[in-house]
Amino acid sequence: MQKLWLIISREYGSRVRKRSFILTTILTPLGFLLLFSISIFASMSAVSKEKTIWVADEANLLNQADGALSSSANLNLIPAPKVGIDSLQRLLAKAEDSPIDALLHIPKTSVQNRENLSNLLTIQLALYGREPLSASTQSILRQRLSRRLIKERRKLLGINLKDLERAELKGSDLHFNQLNVAGEEETAASAQVYLASFLGGGMMMLIYMVILIYGNMVMRSVMEEKTSRIVEIVISSVKPFQLMLGKIIGVGAVGLTQFLIWGLTIPTLQLILSLFVALPAASSSPLPSGSGLDEDQMLMIMDNLEGFSQFNYSYLMSCFLAFFLLGYTLYASIFAAIGAAMGDDWGEGQSLTIIVTIPVVAAMLIGLQAIENPHGSLVEYASYVPFFAPVIMPARLAFDPPLWQLGLSLGILFLSAIAMIWLSGRIYRIGILLYGKQPSVKQFFYWMFKF
Repeated sequence: MQKLWLIISREYGSRVRKRSFILTTILTPLGFLLLFSISIFASMSAVSKEKTIWVADEANLLNQADGALSSSANLNLIPAPKVGIDSLQRLLAKAEDSPIDALLHIPKTSVQNRENLSNLLTIQLALYGREPLSASTQSILRQRLSRRLIKERRKLLGINLKDLERAELKGSDLHFNQLNVAGEEETAASAQVYLASFLGGGMMMLIYMVILIYGNMVMRSVMEEKTSRIVEIVISSVKPFQLMLGKIIGVGAVGLTQFLIWGLTIPTLQLILSLFVALPAASSSPLPSGSGLDEDQMLMIMDNLEGFSQFNYSYLMSCFLAFFLLGYTLYASIFAAIGAAMGDDWGEGQSLTIIVTIPVVAAMLIGLQAIENPHGSLVEYASYVPFFAPVIMPARLAFDPPLWQLGLSLGILFLSAIAMIWLSGRIYRIGILLYGKQPSVKQFFYWMFKF
């Protein structure tokens, strides 16, 4: 055990002191901060075209004095024309011939009385349109309406301080039923789905790069010691399996160290950005003239920040680390076996990495489908394949897959990683002292299953 610890310490210490490790550890959180900022501010381009929406307010919740129907550069809310009895059907007919983008219908049942309000978790509003409104436009609309509805909730609750918390309403509590002008329901991706796609795609890309980068690092370490003949001296003191295991654990500890640092710095930077954006919105004064943001753009940003806060980051990080450790162990053992079995030609070893790269790339392609349809049959079944699971399941985590699927995927991956360590160890113990020729596939199987 002491010898194994020495190998791990040497592999770990020699890498964390490298300049490349320090730079990637510092620059990666900054890169995520940049991506996070882009995901927020780039969404403002989706609301650059002005949308005109009629508001049929049967509940009499909105009026000009409260500012909920005020116009802006991106969203123009105007009261719907009065058309008498059967107003909704006549309004839909009138809207079809009008140059508006949508009709927002607030029925009387939205907020009826104090008893109904106290048990109300969400408010369903009907949004009729020629085509589904974008998630960014919905976010702005939710934020603008929620401010007025908060006042109405407090009014119906009697403005009791103890009831204020019950009256609070977030933009995420408003749900639009999207329908066309014929009253048929239409679907459009919500802002929360976009944010989940962003998180899932980020975790998938990160673990994809880690598997290839750190796996190649293990292979290069094995080949360096083999070509320099240092390994002949080392294995006189330790068993080949101990040497391979020490390299896998040592390099994996380097990656785990980076993830722990990133796990602390990335949420901290995200919090700083959230505060930076939230402070102007929390102020009662208008936005600074030099900020370049109008009210709707600020509301869009705040809705995105609110959406990001809905995720359970401790759960996501725990699951991600589990798939990282098991996925890395699975692939690193294969990379170690390839490095040990190769001859003195470095190019020969690099060409054989295609054997490992193909399943990782295939998992990446399926992972892209997982972002679009996280609960599809292909994605679900691929999540149980050990060579695909480390990449695909992290992409699904933000979409909250069933716990039994998560547990089954982790269980299969764990058993596969143990089996791969054992098989790679049998290749490593023979291949590490093999020079001058490349073993055939038949020899690989002979080494693995010879007892």
